[in-house]
Amino acid sequence: MKGFSMRYSALVGIACLAMSLACDRPDVVDDPEVAEPIDEAFDEPVEIAQEVGEIGEVDFETSCSPEAQANFEVGLGLLHHMWYERSREAFEQVVEVDSECAMGYWGLAMTHYTPLWYPPEPEAVQAGSEAVERAQQLEATEREQAFIDAVAAFFEDYERGEHQEHAEAYRDGYEAAFERDSDDIEAASFYALGILATAPAITEDYEEQQRAGALMEDVLEQEPLHPAGHHYLLHAYDFPPLAEQAEEVARAYSDIAPAVPHALHMPAHIFVRLGEWEDVIEWDTRAAEVAVDLRVNDRTSMHFYHSLDYVTHAYLQQGLDEEAQETADWFESVENPELILGTAYPAVAIPSRIALEQRDWQAASEVEPLHADEFDLEQWPVVQVVHHTVRAVGAVYSDDVEQAEEEFERVEEFNEMVAEEDDPHWAPHSQAYRDLVEAQLDWARGDIDEAIDKMEDVADFQDSFDKHPTMPGRIIEAREYLGMMQYDDGQYTAALENFENALEMTPNRYYLYYGAAISAREAGQPDVASGYFGELLELADPDEVDRPELEEAQEFLEEPRALAPGL
Repeated sequence: MKGFSMRYSALVGIACLAMSLACDRPDVVDDPEVAEPIDEAFDEPVEIAQEVGEIGEVDFETSCSPEAQANFEVGLGLLHHMWYERSREAFEQVVEVDSECAMGYWGLAMTHYTPLWYPPEPEAVQAGSEAVERAQQLEATEREQAFIDAVAAFFEDYERGEHQEHAEAYRDGYEAAFERDSDDIEAASFYALGILATAPAITEDYEEQQRAGALMEDVLEQEPLHPAGHHYLLHAYDFPPLAEQAEEVARAYSDIAPAVPHALHMPAHIFVRLGEWEDVIEWDTRAAEVAVDLRVNDRTSMHFYHSLDYVTHAYLQQGLDEEAQETADWFESVENPELILGTAYPAVAIPSRIALEQRDWQAASEVEPLHADEFDLEQWPVVQVVHHTVRAVGAVYSDDVEQAEEEFERVEEFNEMVAEEDDPHWAPHSQAYRDLVEAQLDWARGDIDEAIDKMEDVADFQDSFDKHPTMPGRIIEAREYLGMMQYDDGQYTAALENFENALEMTPNRYYLYYGAAISAREAGQPDVASGYFGELLELADPDEVDRPELEEAQEFLEEPRALAPGL
């Protein structure tokens, strides 16, 4: 029998609940696997559902009371949207109205682990463990018990093992739940999420990501409005060779949850991969406009700031520097940011992107985070690595070797801290930035050949793993900076090759088109240069963008022997 179906109207603020549930709890039984779900309707509007609007359709009948079931389905839907704070509120309502509802405590535990973001803080581990312990004490059906066992495996003795081991236990737990019933789309959804959370950071074939994506395609075939089917599929295909497979789903995601910030934001992951910058700006601006009023512990939700990182990145790729700065100003004007890594990262990333993408090396060497008085960056070593890497690169191109060396010392210090942390997805980024700065320092000291050799290694290493899901793109792409080094060293053909390779990974980017164009020109390939200059002018409208590269492009297309001023 099909389970509970949710269709909430954000427009009229009414929650319409249609489900088959029951009014009385089953008697307590010795074997929780034989407990039966109850079966009577509850048609009162759920408060959170009225606030968040439509969230799609999920399917999980529990053995809880009718009112608890209604709130449970809301919490489950929001959990799939990764709106963890609101999901937790819904599950708190579940256990408030039915303290014997094991799945309410399961839901609370699930909100304290964010699989694709970062490992849980000690407070979250404690809260999640306590919720699991309570769930395990209560009566549950066989299906419910499988789900409880899966999240329990993650939190069990968390402090004693490495995070990756616990993430794998989570994945394996939901795999067992899926194997119990391969038609269970909720088990399939969390299994796919577990696969993505444990997929190797360095991969050539994206086998695990494609496996998760296939599971989500099956979910959407069974339930076209399922939130996980949309959301987790986008994460599964959020990689250069896979992104095109997700574009249709990306454009449909917000239709099932038009007032959920992450549903408005998530399609931009795919649009970034495809270089569709106007779509990134449109969707993430909408996401930010919804998220700006959200509060988490009286602070502005990270979803607002996270979305603006994407908007900034997209404006800069089109040369729209004023709009990028206005976005940074918007970020700064919204006070009381949520004090988590997901907000601290864009606080550093946005001003760094603006400085680097405008080739304002002095500004890069002096860059400071937005809301600097709010954040203690010492608690997030990976953010510190990014911060000091940008300052080091700015110092190198400003001919300030002494500052660059000082920044490198900080990068090394914080990189060691990141290496000691148990997060295999952030560690490669940190190491790549550390090695990139070392190569830049060799360049600054005049050891050109050594610098280029090292930068080639960094580029190959960075290409071997993907960007973190919390970023629209790396702030510094090593292959781009390798091309810049080779161009300045007169290795024009090699530079062209690297700019072209970078475009395959990160298409439709301003300085990659420009670098490819001037490298081709100096390599004696005017037709290739004309093509890339033409792409640059199509990307950035000279009537709207005030950057010297566009004037140079126009001059070259009129007079192909124009000289390049350099990168």
